[in-house]
This record gives sequence, C-alpha cells and structure tokens, in this order.
Amino acid sequence: MPRRKMCSYLQSWKSSHGTECLLVGGARQVGKSFIVERFGEAECESFVKLDFVEHPDRKEVFNGPPSAADPYSRLSLCVPGVRVIPGGTLLFLDELQECPEARAALKYLAQDGRCDVIGSGPCRRRSVPP
Repeated sequence: MPRRKMCSYLQSWKSSHGTECLLVGGARQVGKSFIVERFGEAECESFVKLDFVEHPDRKEVFNGPPSAADPYSRLSLCVPGVRVIPGGTLLFLDELQECPEARAALKYLAQDGRCDVIGSGPCRRRSVPP
C-alpha cells in the first residue's frame, strides 16, 4: 500500500475506531513500523513504541493476567520518561508475535480507551488445501 494511502487509512482509523485496536500485518521489511512511527509522531500528543525484538525486556509490561490497568502501571516502570495522555497517546506494539501476552491484552487495552493501540508483525501465510 503506498505511503500516502496508508497514512490516510491511519487517520481515518484514529478518528473512528471506537474501542478497537488496529493490527498491521505484512511481509518483513516493507515499512509497517516506519509508517506507524511517522503517523504517531505527527498525529498524536504522545507516542509510545514497544518493540519486542529490539527491547525484549519490554515484555515485562504484560506479565500477569491480561487487563488494561496493570500494563499502564508497568509501562512507566519499564520505559523511562513515558507519557500516557488519555485520549492523546498512541501505543505501538511492534513485533507483536514475540510477546503473546501483549497480543492477549489488546482487547483490554482497546476497551480501556486511554490510548489508541496499534500492533504490528509479520503476516503468517496459511496453506489452503487443494
């Protein structure tokens, strides 16, 4: 998807997603993270990125039972200087396949509504029977 079209899609999602997060899938090294980062930095008051490959220690944010309140309190402990502005923060969970606990928490984070939530990772190909 061309960059301009993807940015337009992200803006549309941000204004109308309600209590749903967005999952961005696709092949590796095609610009998924780049587009989401640029969007978050340009369109949100606060942008928080958790890259589970680059910083495996960030998985600690999602230790424990899935809920919305606990990850936010652990986020401030694991990520120095993080600012969560209710209604103004985009939480970007990059390389989501590396942290199943984060994927399980997506529902709770989206329903909580403090942050807009986008997850990204490679698209898994499924074989189709002949």
